[in-house]
Amino acid sequence: MPVVIDTYKTRSIASRRPEAPYNEIIQAWYAPMSADTRAAYSKDLELWARSMKASLEKLAALCIESPQDAYKTAILRRAGEISQDQKLATSTRLRKLASLRSWVDHMADYRADSYIPKIKRPKFRAGFKAKVQVRGEYVTRDLERVIGELQSLDTAKARRDLAMVLLMFDSGLRVGSVVSLRLSDIKADSVSVKMKMRGGARESRPISDRARAALQRWIEVRGDGGTWVFIPMKGKRSEFPQLTTRGAWKVINQLGLDHPHKLRHAAATKLADETGDVFLVRDFLGHSDVSTSSGYVDRSEENARRGTDILSRKKRR
Repeated sequence: MPVVIDTYKTRSIASRRPEAPYNEIIQAWYAPMSADTRAAYSKDLELWARSMKASLEKLAALCIESPQDAYKTAILRRAGEISQDQKLATSTRLRKLASLRSWVDHMADYRADSYIPKIKRPKFRAGFKAKVQVRGEYVTRDLERVIGELQSLDTAKARRDLAMVLLMFDSGLRVGSVVSLRLSDIKADSVSVKMKMRGGARESRPISDRARAALQRWIEVRGDGGTWVFIPMKGKRSEFPQLTTRGAWKVINQLGLDHPHKLRHAAATKLADETGDVFLVRDFLGHSDVSTSSGYVDRSEENARRGTDILSRKKRR
């Protein structure tokens, strides 16, 4: 008898098969995670699967094989249950939603329609202030110094760090997009990454010549390390430790560049100051709304005066 779960309506999952067995798909979801994240996320998903009287493999099968409407309903219902559970602490609710979002994002790669339901953040108590996008401080001088030092070192770690830094600054990629990069995502002059601000959709992003050269040098010394660019096989973890998002934060901090997202802020701020084009900044960062990108544009008195002069057709001396 095929497994049927009410949440996804009555539909057999035995008629179709994904490109890879379900256990391999689950292992691919686990791959970029640290041990602690893997334990927490798997526990959250196993509780969900147990409430539906299914194993994790059957849950993966249903998420891949279900019709879009039933799939969307089930995901949003689960997200609503998490958001409305007042017994959970705020951090726990955020973690559970993060695990669900990660699972849905990964399963979309194996669905025929690649559909990703949007999972909203829970409403917080009154007085909670969300983080606002702000202009970043220039780190160009420190960054060029760090890049020069990394280029002068011919070690495996220096090659890896250089590739990671250039992807974040020259292409404005988030640290999560960088550490989850796969070998198959690298093209001649671009990389294919999942865009957080666009519902996790995969998108082609251009890379600079120096970033492409750094990637090639890292892949050469890295050797045959499996699917992931920055996560080699188990046999090489002593030399190349697993680079998770938290691990990338530590690497950037050790290089003296503070936080990896500061590279993205600095690149956007420099781009906004040199071009003044908010739409260029939007496309560079991959924002879905130009209002988010406008935070990088300098609202200075000089720019206001320049606008007045242009509109009045006044020639400045």
